[in-house]
Amino acid sequence: MLRSCKDSCSWQQDEGCRAKQHVIGFHEGGLYARRPMVCIPLTPHHRAARKRWAAEHRDWEQHDWSQVLFTDESQFSLESDTRRVLVWRDRGTRNNPAFVRERSQYRRAGWMVWGGISIGGRTDLHIIRNGTLTGRRYADEILRPHVIPYAGAIGDSFVFQDDNARPYRARLVENMLEAETIQRMEFPACSPDLNPIEHVWDMLGRRIAARPRPPATVRDLEIALLEEWNSIPQSLIDNLIASMANRCAAVLAV
Repeated sequence: MLRSCKDSCSWQQDEGCRAKQHVIGFHEGGLYARRPMVCIPLTPHHRAARKRWAAEHRDWEQHDWSQVLFTDESQFSLESDTRRVLVWRDRGTRNNPAFVRERSQYRRAGWMVWGGISIGGRTDLHIIRNGTLTGRRYADEILRPHVIPYAGAIGDSFVFQDDNARPYRARLVENMLEAETIQRMEFPACSPDLNPIEHVWDMLGRRIAARPRPPATVRDLEIALLEEWNSIPQSLIDNLIASMANRCAAVLAV
């Protein structure tokens, strides 16, 4: 059945009203449109390993976690992540240049960085230059200058956490850690939610995006990364690590 233009407009208005009523109903029920949470697909093997790890560590106390150095890599680009920044504005001002952030369709230059955090301290932020991080580079540029001195400062109870990336599992890396008698924490694959440093990377990105003058060159970005890394309050890092018991409980609950 064909509708006249008038009928069509009336029908569209009715549909719009019904949709609006649904939205109002959702809001009254406490539901609002949000971006969906993103997670990593887990195999049964991954789930079993995560459950086992959480069970082994759920009774650890703050003293136990204070011996752990949590480490990771992260990529930061000159192209700011607009999802990290919220803009407060009036209705009808969406296209105001003051509230618009330009974003190129191409990936811009940036830095891969490595860092480590613990209760009461953190390593220097290491800028990974000139290509891929191999096992040899990991040993020479990260373990020797950053991890081994940190282990010496904490003492015999030091525990080193890193993920299962291939360079980290190279034989020469294993040999170096064994020679230095550094205890490595077995960490389940596909478990960024169990590493509190992931939240620190998010803090770092937000702080850089919120700077009055965002970095315009890779050199600017390097300076900003180093400054903001050192400026993150240690109390926030300590609180993230203190949440490890809750993280373990959450894994076991599901």
